[in-house]
Amino acid sequence: MSLWRQKAVELMPSLRQTTTSSYVRNPMSLWIEIHLAYNTATSSNPVRTSVLDEVWGYIRWCRDEYKNDDMSTAVTVGFFEHLLDTRAVRDDLPHRISIKEAEGSVIFATYFHSQDDVERYLEWFSGTKRTPPGQPFRLNNTA
Repeated sequence: MSLWRQKAVELMPSLRQTTTSSYVRNPMSLWIEIHLAYNTATSSNPVRTSVLDEVWGYIRWCRDEYKNDDMSTAVTVGFFEHLLDTRAVRDDLPHRISIKEAEGSVIFATYFHSQDDVERYLEWFSGTKRTPPGQPFRLNNTA
């Protein structure tokens, strides 16, 4: 078993069925599946916080310890580019990550969202770290 898969199983026990699946053959297919599971966890009632925290723990391991180009590309394309796609994920991020992590990951969402939307989101995000969250963040022309 590859190191990236071993760590995925270890750091994301809630997603064991996903991380050990035979259709997850490489880092990109893993991150596509993690993205789908993350969206499901944020839209659950109640939010499945353990899944979300496990995913961010795995992201931190990939960033800080694994440092592999294929994995970095997969995290960016399969996950970071989609961080602003759903309201549930946007509203939950301040509970999971620091402003520094938000700045380093949400910027990739400009592939699907405008630079203005990303900058406005980061301003809103920064405000939620100083005071309790108010109104949910809304992208231009979306819910």
